[in-house]
Amino acid sequence: MEHYRRAWSWGVGGLLVGFAAFAFVAFRFGPGGRPGWVRYLLWLTGAGLPAWLAYVALHATWVAFLLFCAELPRRVFRRLVPAVCPRCRGDAYWEGGEPVTYACRACGYRHDTGIRESETD
Repeated sequence: MEHYRRAWSWGVGGLLVGFAAFAFVAFRFGPGGRPGWVRYLLWLTGAGLPAWLAYVALHATWVAFLLFCAELPRRVFRRLVPAVCPRCRGDAYWEGGEPVTYACRACGYRHDTGIRESETD
């Protein structure tokens, strides 16, 4: 469980860093005294997109960026930092899929944590 929680904390850290980068880019004033998000919106509408579609595309891009910033550190942590096998104390790595399962490279034991990330309460 500790490994799983640490991976989540890395994801939260990535989300915070991504949000800080987003805020810097979106709200920094540039040439003409306009914030970044206004400049990008005007650029998209100048390229021929209707204003409503440019607005939706811009926000969808920022949401996708924030999700990427949250998920990338989690995945890197789970791939590079091993958990401890409950049987032999060897290196166990997260396997994809549901439920969250760790497989030991030394003894081959597969530990089912019982956690399903896709469930909602």
